[in-house]
Amino acid sequence: MLLSRYSADQNDLRIALKRGGGRRIVPIDAGESSLQLADPQAESPEKVFDQAWKAEIFKGALERARRHFSETKRDLQFLAFVKYELSNAKNLTYADIAEELGLQESDIRNYLVTVKERFREDVRAELADTVGDVSQLEDEFNSLFGG
Repeated sequence: MLLSRYSADQNDLRIALKRGGGRRIVPIDAGESSLQLADPQAESPEKVFDQAWKAEIFKGALERARRHFSETKRDLQFLAFVKYELSNAKNLTYADIAEELGLQESDIRNYLVTVKERFREDVRAELADTVGDVSQLEDEFNSLFGG
C-alpha cells in the first residue's frame, strides 16, 4: 500500500511537471512591459509595426551616439543634443541651453551639428544590423526619414 501511494504521488508529480509545474508563475503585468497593444481601430498593424521599428532603430542609434561621446570624453556635446532635440520643453533656444550649460551659443550650434552627424551615422549602423542585403540600406534609411 505504501509503495502504491508513493508511485501515484510520483506519477502526479511527473504529470504536473510536464504541464508546467515547478515553474515560477509571473503575472503578465509584472515587471517591465514594453509591449503595448495598439487600438485595433486606430491604425493598421503595418503602421504600428513601422512606428515600433523606427523607435527601436532610433533608440539603438541614440545609445551608440551616447556611448561614442562618452568614450571620447565629449559628454557635454551629447548633453546639449539631448537637451535641445529630446527635451519636452517647448521653445527652447540655443541661448537657453548655452546659459544652462555655461557655454557660448556658437558652441551649442557646433555641438548639435556634430552630434546630429554622428547620430545619422549610428542610424545607418543600426539599419545595417537589421537589413539582410546592403543594397536595402539606402531604401530603409530613406523610408525611415520619409525620403
